[in-house]
Amino acid sequence: MNKWFETVAHYLSAKIALLIFCVLVIFHVVFVLHILSDNRVDRQAEKRSALIQKIANVVYLIQATPTNNREAAIAAIDDPAIHVTLTEQPASHFQYNQASYWKMIHALENNLHAYFVSVQLDDNEWLNIKGTLYTRLVLNQLLFVAVEFIVFGAILIAFLSVTRFTVPLRKIKSSAEQLGIDLETKPFAVYGPKVVREASQALNQMRDRILQLVHNRTQLLASISHDLRTPIARAQLRAQFIEDSEYKTQLLNDLSEMEHMISETLSFAREDSRREEMKNIDLVSLLLSICDDACDMGHNVVFHANAQRIAFVGRPIALKRALTNLINNAIRYAGNAVVTIEGQAKSILITVEDNGPGILEPELEKVFEPFYRSEQSRSRDTGGVGLGLSVTRDIIFAHHGKIKLSNKKPNGLLVTIKLGLIG
Repeated sequence: MNKWFETVAHYLSAKIALLIFCVLVIFHVVFVLHILSDNRVDRQAEKRSALIQKIANVVYLIQATPTNNREAAIAAIDDPAIHVTLTEQPASHFQYNQASYWKMIHALENNLHAYFVSVQLDDNEWLNIKGTLYTRLVLNQLLFVAVEFIVFGAILIAFLSVTRFTVPLRKIKSSAEQLGIDLETKPFAVYGPKVVREASQALNQMRDRILQLVHNRTQLLASISHDLRTPIARAQLRAQFIEDSEYKTQLLNDLSEMEHMISETLSFAREDSRREEMKNIDLVSLLLSICDDACDMGHNVVFHANAQRIAFVGRPIALKRALTNLINNAIRYAGNAVVTIEGQAKSILITVEDNGPGILEPELEKVFEPFYRSEQSRSRDTGGVGLGLSVTRDIIFAHHGKIKLSNKKPNGLLVTIKLGLIG
């Protein structure tokens, strides 16, 4: 029940449907209360009794009237409520066999609106009297049915209107989520009501401005990188003429680190992982090749998989870069790594764990920020510039995945990646 109320609270169409339903219920309650408070049933019984008494009075009056004056008396009595005629044969016949028993009962109980009586007079003529019982019941029923049609028509129109409004909004929501993952995604579809079209156009303009901003940033960093590499190259050349070998080595190391930082920064700004074409990948083979390369270099890396092949649709170079960053971090700070991949029903779970010092709890999220170095484990001596985890997170997010860091007990770091199972 709580889940149902949450659905109603979060969806516009559900809110409007609930509002219309409440209006309909209130209308029915008011109508029923009006019928009950009007005492219409009691007044109908009174009208029937009065009509029967009027018919009896007409019969008594005509019988007491001389034969020569009966036509004049009938003409005087006849009105819309009482129609009187004289015939040689009775106009009223008992016709019980022409209708089913239940239909007759229903007519007598609910829909009796007239009495038709034939009485034989002293001169063998038949006095035929039709007494009509005028009532507003039928009119009220017709009014009720008309209002019912109007209400249900309004519900249908409201439903169609809300659907026309909410379907484009759901499309916008989906496109906005995709835009948050990949700026290169296709523009928002512009359709639906005017306000929705205007929102889509505004979002497309925002998307274009963001793309232009990213492009300008990339061009700026590329220019800075190009301009810095030239003096760095000259400094490296001049360092070769320094006679003090210790000072020469330190200077060359600093220049090499500067060059590495510039390259990493430029690579991060360009976001090359987003421009790579999506392909079918076997993640087991991809991880196995990374682990084998690390083992060939003499590192302690263990790999486990619950299947021989796990298919996925993604960018192989970008994924290899992200997973290599994680494995290299484990090797760099702990000297070992245990890599596991598990294909699940609707997702793929990848973990990289080590027995190193881990990361301070307050820094588990901060380490994903560009150029951030953990005070506990990251420093220039280890070769990091604070971009590895930032790049890794962007790549995982670009594949609609999630990445989480957590500390192991008694020591060590656990990296958990969850990817949607596409292929």
